[in-house]
Amino acid sequence: MLTEYEEAHRYAIHLDELNWHVGSILIGGSLAAVVGSNVVASQKAPLISIFIELSAIVALISWFLFIRRNGGFAEIATGRMAAIEK
Repeated sequence: MLTEYEEAHRYAIHLDELNWHVGSILIGGSLAAVVGSNVVASQKAPLISIFIELSAIVALISWFLFIRRNGGFAEIATGRMAAIEK
């Protein structure tokens, strides 16, 4: 039982770290894209700027969906840990 508890705990921690690793890449990329789109907009290309900013929004929304997905898996792992503790 202790091994199963350790594995569930390790899995929950892994999911949390994975969320933030992916998030740091997507947030950094989105910020860079928005700053870059401002440079492009200043060069008279507003359509490209809008596309880049929409892509940044889609990336952040997909990250939130990824967090929700992994949150469900983490709840299963913590539920199993709670069942082992009883």
